[in-house]
Amino acid sequence: MHTPTVEENGWTSSHSVVEVVTDDMPFLVDSVTNELSRQGRGIHVVIHPQVVVRRDLISAIAPMT
Repeated sequence: MHTPTVEENGWTSSHSVVEVVTDDMPFLVDSVTNELSRQGRGIHVVIHPQVVVRRDLISAIAPMT
């Protein structure tokens, strides 16, 4: 969690930001938003992009075919 600044992130916001980068899995968004709510943190917006990548045998990103 961080509050972005122009100096550090190239953009700014009046809100703190939680970034989660992981494989998509069931209930991931629900689990994170429930925990933030449990901690009494307000949620302004939720963005849930899914980026599909293909990896080769050594885990390097490979071209999509």
